[in-house]
Order: sequence, then structure tokens, then C-alpha cells
Amino acid sequence: MSYFMPEPKIILNNSDDLLNALNNSEWSKDHDFKWNIKSIFIIECIQEIIDSGKFAYNSDVNRLVCEKLGLSTADCDLSGTPLSLLVYNAQNYRHSDILKSNGFSPLTQELVEKAYAQKRKIELQNMVVYNVRKIGDNIYVMKPRARNYAVSIQGQPARMV
Repeated sequence: MSYFMPEPKIILNNSDDLLNALNNSEWSKDHDFKWNIKSIFIIECIQEIIDSGKFAYNSDVNRLVCEKLGLSTADCDLSGTPLSLLVYNAQNYRHSDILKSNGFSPLTQELVEKAYAQKRKIELQNMVVYNVRKIGDNIYVMKPRARNYAVSIQGQPARMV
């Protein structure tokens, strides 16, 4: 799973947009397109479950969305449906949005070079602050108090501190 979702190709802003998408689900057959649909309505349902103190399992989100849309809950418990795909996407977009709002972006060599130029450190999502050092001609993100452990740059959530 990627930590950051790409910009959505379609944003479903409300329940009407979601119902239209579910009724016209030809988009679910297009492999490249179906993973880039963001539903604000489903994200709000996820947040509603979390605010109630529960974990937002996809099946629970499916049921809540079905109840709010007035759909049959028997159809909503099936995996592989267009709704279950949109719930999966919404979970990922919500997580990505939270990371971005907390100042995280993908760890890239450009971010490392920028942190080095500004004499700053890099914090990863695990809340460990790493040093940025130049060794030879290369700039590395180094584990604190380590002389030969460099972090592998794989697009993980990071921010300059």
C-alpha cells in the first residue's frame, strides 16, 4: 500500500454523487480509474464511526453507508462490490489526507537535499527524528547516533523538523 494517494480523478462530494456512481458503476471495470475515486460522504461515515469510539472496519462502514443511503444491507456486506471498492478507497484517501494535514510528504531524495541545505532534520511517521548527513558526494538520512545506518528512501511519510 502506498502511504499517499494520487490526486483523485473523481470526487464524490455527497450522497447523491455516491448514489449516482453506484447506479452507474461502469467505472468499476476500468482498472486504472477505479482506484482514484474519492468519496467525501464515505469519509464522513468513517469519521462518524471513529468518533463513536469504534474502529472503522470496512464492513461496518459499508453497513453505515447502506443505512444512510437507504440501500439493502444484505447487498452491502458483499466484498468486491463497487461500494466496497469505494470504501477501501475512502479509507486510503482519509489516511493520506491526515498525513498531509500533519505536514508529511513522501520521503524523496529532493526532500533530503532540501533538509540538508536548510540544516534541518527529518522526522518519519514513526516519530523518530533522523539526522541528515553528507558522506562523500551523497546525502543520507541517518538513524540517530548511528554512523553507518542510512534510511532507505521509499516514499514513506516524512517531514522536516
